[in-house]
Amino acid sequence: AVMIYSEGLKSQHLAHAVSKDDLISWQRRGALSVGEARWTAGRYGAPFVWAEGDCWWMALMGEAETQTHQSAIGLLHSSDGVHWQLLPEAAGVEMGL
Repeated sequence: AVMIYSEGLKSQHLAHAVSKDDLISWQRRGALSVGEARWTAGRYGAPFVWAEGDCWWMALMGEAETQTHQSAIGLLHSSDGVHWQLLPEAAGVEMGL
């Protein structure tokens, strides 16, 4: 099993850990890179990850505008759950608060 989670407060990033069988014992595997986009320039986190066939998907919340804290949700995909690629920003959703 793989767990992807937000880590850190001042230098927030995504990280991942793996569990062999019991889902009780986890081994940290380090930070994940999500690439650069307008909405990942500030803070981002709250990943929601799922698998469909041979592809992993992640919906990720970020700050589209750091001064107004306008949120955005972007979409990423991965073939292994570790190396992620951002989909074009047009695939994401901006939300005004």
